[in-house]
Amino acid sequence: MGNAKHYDVVALGELLIDFTQNGKSGQGNELFEANPGGAPCNVLAMLSRFGKKTAFIGKVGNDMFGKMLKKSIEEAGIDSTGLKMDEKVPTTLAFVHTQEDGDRDFSFYRNPGADMMLRSEDLGITGETAADTLFGDCRIFHIGSLSMTDEGCERATREAVEYAKANGALISFDPNLREPLWDSLDKAHEKIAYGLSQCDILKISDNEITWFTGRDDIEDAAEGLLRTYTPKLMVVTLGRDGSIAYYKGRRYKSRAFYNTDTIETTGAGDTFCAGILNTVLDRGLDQMQDADIERMLVTAGAAASLITARKGALRVMPTVDDIEAFLDKYRYGKEANRRFLKEQAAGLLNFGMRFPSPQGSSYYLGDDGTPNTERPRETWITARMVHVYSLGLRLGHKGAAKLVAAGLKGLTGELHDREKGGYFAGIDADGNALEGKQCYAHAFVILAACSALKAAEETEETETMGEAEATARALLNDALEVYDRYFWNEEEGLSCDTWDTGFKVCEPYRGINANMHSVEAFLAVADVTGREEYRERAGRIIDHVIGWAKTNDWRIPEHFSADWKAEPEYNKDKKDDRFKPYGATPGHGIEWARLITQWAVSVFKTEADGGQTDGLSRADGMARYIEAACNLYDRAVSDAWSDRVPGIAYTTDWNGEPVIRDRMHWTLAEAINTSSVLYRVTGNEKYAADYEKFIRYLDRYVMDHKNGSWFHQLDGDNNVIGTVWPGKPDLYHAVQAMLIPYADIDRSVIFINR
Repeated sequence: MGNAKHYDVVALGELLIDFTQNGKSGQGNELFEANPGGAPCNVLAMLSRFGKKTAFIGKVGNDMFGKMLKKSIEEAGIDSTGLKMDEKVPTTLAFVHTQEDGDRDFSFYRNPGADMMLRSEDLGITGETAADTLFGDCRIFHIGSLSMTDEGCERATREAVEYAKANGALISFDPNLREPLWDSLDKAHEKIAYGLSQCDILKISDNEITWFTGRDDIEDAAEGLLRTYTPKLMVVTLGRDGSIAYYKGRRYKSRAFYNTDTIETTGAGDTFCAGILNTVLDRGLDQMQDADIERMLVTAGAAASLITARKGALRVMPTVDDIEAFLDKYRYGKEANRRFLKEQAAGLLNFGMRFPSPQGSSYYLGDDGTPNTERPRETWITARMVHVYSLGLRLGHKGAAKLVAAGLKGLTGELHDREKGGYFAGIDADGNALEGKQCYAHAFVILAACSALKAAEETEETETMGEAEATARALLNDALEVYDRYFWNEEEGLSCDTWDTGFKVCEPYRGINANMHSVEAFLAVADVTGREEYRERAGRIIDHVIGWAKTNDWRIPEHFSADWKAEPEYNKDKKDDRFKPYGATPGHGIEWARLITQWAVSVFKTEADGGQTDGLSRADGMARYIEAACNLYDRAVSDAWSDRVPGIAYTTDWNGEPVIRDRMHWTLAEAINTSSVLYRVTGNEKYAADYEKFIRYLDRYVMDHKNGSWFHQLDGDNNVIGTVWPGKPDLYHAVQAMLIPYADIDRSVIFINR
């Protein structure tokens, strides 16, 4: 779009007084505040906040309300040249009743109202082309349907649309259906159909599109509308459920922002519409990319969320600074982001406090944190909870010490195989041991012991943690002895996966997942105890993984035979397996990238330290491993993240095409961690942008703002499901994601300070 036009957006339509409820008088009568309103001018007022040049065409009465409205739009930066004052008909009034959920009912006084009296002669057309008019000299001409409730005003509207199009303007249409203002809904349908037939840009609400099409399913209704009409950009607003944009045959879905300060929704749709038009003006209607649409929906959604916390719309539109400040809680390095993560970490720790069974092993938690006593109490979950509440103890979380002690009791008690050694996979509801001894579970036992030991060494809660420190130390020594005897293969530099319960038969399957969490555990051992041989082990595993990934376009093979031959078709008939899914697992690529970075920074430190490690200068060594980490992360995010329907797919095939499109909470947690770490190490702004995107997605889709914690599984359309992960079993990934972004990169997260 060129910039030759004088105005960015000109709108034609209603300008009126919205009387909104504002408490009660001393006599108990309702008080109403006179707010300037009307959808077209609300849109223009927000566009003026965006720095766009706007003008309005319409009519008000030459009365106190009309004069107030003229002054109001001028103060909002809207050119009032096209505003006419009617000497006979009064200004239109609307009384707004706000319901408990913030939605509204309207009572209009418009029989007639001055806005209905706009006529063709008011448009100022003096030449054949009308190029000298407001609507002939704008980039976008915006209308609604209410200017077509009266025949004379409708004629003026159609004439303005015709001339605007002839002079190269894009037509923007928002039906803004108000049923009480129409003689019949058939007439409303007819006039809205005209607007649909003319527009290049359409903003329409969910209730409007289902009413117009007669289809209850919104997406079916949208597709039907697009088959009949041809807007280049259509956005359907869904209220608290967000919005769906349709552009160039593609569909983009965005969730609304969660706002606890919402008062009412007056002007929210208009503010959102302005956000759409602002992006079109900045990017061009035909040139927008996926990221532009995603950013458009974010900015529009943020502006709309802000206006719901304010009374009246036109006078109180958010500024660009307001929007940026609102979004700062998602941006790395901002104080608002630090506060947000700290608050969420505290909430997560509160959510999980009912985890211990009487014996100390961890219950599987339900949607609201209620223990599920019918499910097995598994070792890996218990160990994770010990780790989490050891972090809580470091952060000063009240009650964390007792929870750490309880979890240690479970690990050293009913989950410990005193006869055969090691740790059971878990205990069923009747107290019977589950079959098998898992490397995965033992790695988490090691992590739990390290975390509990570090927390116990530095806590002031000596009464509770004094005995726990000794327990944690003994647990760590035992878990390492068992791990080294049965799972670690010194010759291969890798770990096996699963033994039978008696440690007699080792399964031939070899897997990357258990080795990944072994790296995490080994780094914790080195950090907490100073036993550097475990950091060296972590490096050996890392070198294997980088080698496999490098020859596979940076997609990590997950499953192997006993002699470590990759099995890319493993579990092809069970693609959504909880621990061994088919194909590439982008979340693991992302998680490996962080662990590689942690290891590399801890080993190579900085170039200023001098010296060499494994024959590499420290600078060269750091660069080589950080490059590998970036390659792993970039490949995973490129394959699995979608701007159109936000989220990271669970698995992909070996060409990067999603197989299981479900979104797992742990994948997002690792994306938050790794994007922040890579940003800090590389300074590359793309990682900061990713971090913002991930935190925003977390807040809008994954956090359960009602019951607490995070939803553990969403489908490909971001609906909460539980086919793989019902309930909210544990807190490990979520809590770490609230801490790692600002923790030391070169040390395990247990070194976090309050």
